[in-house]
Amino acid sequence: MVQFIVNRRADLMDTIIPFFEKHPLRSAKRSDFEKFAMAVRMVADGHHLDRGGLIEIVRIAETMNHRKARPDLVRILRGHTPKIQHAGS
Repeated sequence: MVQFIVNRRADLMDTIIPFFEKHPLRSAKRSDFEKFAMAVRMVADGHHLDRGGLIEIVRIAETMNHRKARPDLVRILRGHTPKIQHAGS
């Protein structure tokens, strides 16, 4: 088993996502990866900084890896998006 730890979004965008797009997973995780890649790109484009974009990312995440309890997902997202702007702000 090999473990590769990613600490920067740039590593995801430049290395991990392109690798798995070139060499797709052959398991049920393939769909989760495609959704993950979409969400990472949305964050890179700044969609998580406004309420509508964050909601869209959460909706994508809710369809992935059902091991994480949904209240935990929202708490995690809140902790990583401190600069979110509310509509009309």
